[in-house]
Amino acid sequence: MVRLSWQVPVLAASLVVSPVARAEDDLPPITRDQVMANAATYAYETWRAGTANLRATCDQSWSTDYTVGSYVGLPYNWGGFDDLTSFQKKLGEGFGAGSHAEFGVLSCTTGLDCSGFVSRVWQLPTKYSTSALSEVTSVINNIDDVRPGDAWVKPGVHVVLHAYFRNDGTPAWYEASGGADKVRFMTSGSWAQLDGYQPVRYKGIQETADLSHAGTLTDPIPIPSFPYKDTRNTVLAASDEMDEYPCKVGTREEGPEFVYVADLPSAGKLTATVTHIGGVDLDVHLLSGPGSETCVARADTTLVYEAKAPGRYYLVVDGYSKAQDEFSGPYTLDVIFIAPPTGCLGCGSGGGMAPGGLAVLLLLAAVHGRSRARCR
Repeated sequence: MVRLSWQVPVLAASLVVSPVARAEDDLPPITRDQVMANAATYAYETWRAGTANLRATCDQSWSTDYTVGSYVGLPYNWGGFDDLTSFQKKLGEGFGAGSHAEFGVLSCTTGLDCSGFVSRVWQLPTKYSTSALSEVTSVINNIDDVRPGDAWVKPGVHVVLHAYFRNDGTPAWYEASGGADKVRFMTSGSWAQLDGYQPVRYKGIQETADLSHAGTLTDPIPIPSFPYKDTRNTVLAASDEMDEYPCKVGTREEGPEFVYVADLPSAGKLTATVTHIGGVDLDVHLLSGPGSETCVARADTTLVYEAKAPGRYYLVVDGYSKAQDEFSGPYTLDVIFIAPPTGCLGCGSGGGMAPGGLAVLLLLAAVHGRSRARCR
């Protein structure tokens, strides 16, 4: 990964607005995993605009960016601070779908703006403006310290939630964008778009509890036993080095990935299923060695593989990409392994009928028959 050299920009004094004091000594704690999961739910929330949502009862000059139909991602709403439940409720009550700065803060429209979005995903009890976010954040002085769930803020202008750095060193982020008219996952941004922005960290952020393994090819997450279940978010993944797999050539997997390792005790059937919310598109891959070139199976949702012998395998949950968009996000991985039967009653070591084996089977059949007769 190549990153540009970085210094925290000095903001013009005209942009720095003194925040309104708030008496909040105890900020609600939240893990990075939960922050990124929250961001994905706002970016991929599905909703429908009806005829009533195309007008604002409190402002006759208001106009919407939407027409009747279905959409993904909450609408941008200047001054808005709606959570998912209140947003859907207000839609049903006929509130207007989104609004922009030229209409001011309206009481009859629904959605959220950039700082409302960041306040919501950090689960703050009240909305902090871009100028007031300094109350609940600390400045990050080194770009190498910026992690998923941190933010880039330009007071009085805009704020975005950091997701990860792409292979070329440019950041990907979530934001409530007035230009895009909605909450979105921005994977095609540039450093120029963040000119004058400060990287900041929410003071209540909690590091992910399980940091014992990075989930990379060199430090994969072990699968100690079966069945196995794990829930993570690829936006938080430390690895972004595998972009294509020979088991399905031409399918781009340019998002970050988590790598697991499993030692199969024998031949048998391995089944791995990845599930995720709408708007996220993750695939599961099985490798016979520590490299994408060893891919032996792949699936969009459920991978089934008949292992012929015991051995070490790597499972990779990777993000599908299309054009400039990557569909990373939270997921759950379920893995099961079923070994074949080791033998049978009445069978010899070579698999054929052992001496006396037929008598054993006939006796069992007779007992089974009498048992069924007594149950009738």
